[in-house]
Amino acid sequence: MSQQDKVCLIVDDNEFERAKMRRVMRAYCPEMQMIIARSVAEAMEKLEKRDVAIMFLENDLPDGNGTEMAMRLASDKDLGTTPVILFGDNPTPFMFAKAKTARNVREIWKKRDFSGPGVQRALEQHVRHAS
Repeated sequence: MSQQDKVCLIVDDNEFERAKMRRVMRAYCPEMQMIIARSVAEAMEKLEKRDVAIMFLENDLPDGNGTEMAMRLASDKDLGTTPVILFGDNPTPFMFAKAKTARNVREIWKKRDFSGPGVQRALEQHVRHAS
């Protein structure tokens, strides 16, 4: 996968948060193309159409739970290796415990952790680089 092919999927239902995340991505990771989804259903549609290098996934979505979506993706032979950064306003111990069962969840963040340096580090650590 070349730099041009890498796509980041951001899933969050809050427009204010999505705008902030878009600004962070453009400022700190301009080479990473991003696509946005507002729900589990919309994210699943996008995953069927695009090769996603990494996903930033809100836990509390209007049509489901990000943790459960990550668990479902983890068992999919094609999508199971896509790295997921799960985030929420206040991640609970239950969320951490449940997310540990999904092999694709690489990190769990509070929403405020979505910062330039954090995103850069996550991309460097979890996105496979083309040789």
